[in-house]
Amino acid sequence: MLFGYNATLATLMGVPANHERDFFVMTQKQYAALVEAGENSLITMVTALNDGILGHPVLAQVSFTR
Repeated sequence: MLFGYNATLATLMGVPANHERDFFVMTQKQYAALVEAGENSLITMVTALNDGILGHPVLAQVSFTR
């Protein structure tokens, strides 16, 4: 089920289909780190995803729609 949510989130964030796998891996790492730290607010999670995208060597080069 997590894959379905990741696919929806990737679509909403404008991730190109050929970069979805990179996005899925990055979101799972970010989510795990937030859960371990006890962070679960929506703002914190979206900020972490944006930071993850900017810090990712492939995703940072992709033009995302907002």
